[in-house]
Amino acid sequence: MLTVSVQGFHALKQLPFNGKKTKPAKFRKDYWSPMALIQFPEGQGAVGRSVYQKLRELKHLHEVSWTDEFRYKSPQEFTAADKKKIAQEKAAGNDYKPVRSKAERGIALNAQKTNSIADMAAVLAGHGNGNEIAVANTATDGQPDPIQVSIRWANDQDKEYAEAWSKNVTHELFDEPAYTSGKEAESTA
Repeated sequence: MLTVSVQGFHALKQLPFNGKKTKPAKFRKDYWSPMALIQFPEGQGAVGRSVYQKLRELKHLHEVSWTDEFRYKSPQEFTAADKKKIAQEKAAGNDYKPVRSKAERGIALNAQKTNSIADMAAVLAGHGNGNEIAVANTATDGQPDPIQVSIRWANDQDKEYAEAWSKNVTHELFDEPAYTSGKEAESTA
């Protein structure tokens, strides 16, 4: 059974520093809830540690190497003033992109839910050097078969952030999910 237990100091240290005032001063435990629980078969602890290491490496990579796209607002973030300025600049023949403020950039950099889910799909499919999810001794036609993995979600729509899930991953919901779309959790095996 998954219980909600988080230590404020240690959780705060996991948040990246992306500039002044982009990190909260205090961690509120009532805002935290688990997103997913990845379960491996009995006796596959080494594989679980390997997957955890890969996910941590990818998290760090997203924190420190971001592109210039974070500097500019996405079309969903445009205000009426931004749209007016874009139209004026387009009429003048200029290519204008509204720039995010420092606070908006910090929020965009800290919003890593979509990246985390896409990373889970990639790592559980066996991508990445040194990934131990594929077992060599169960190989068929020269390719190692990945270990069967079960992911339990708090929100059944979160799994849709990944482009595709490998056949070795099955999806379930927590016993008490935070949100459901009304559909039963489907298995992608």
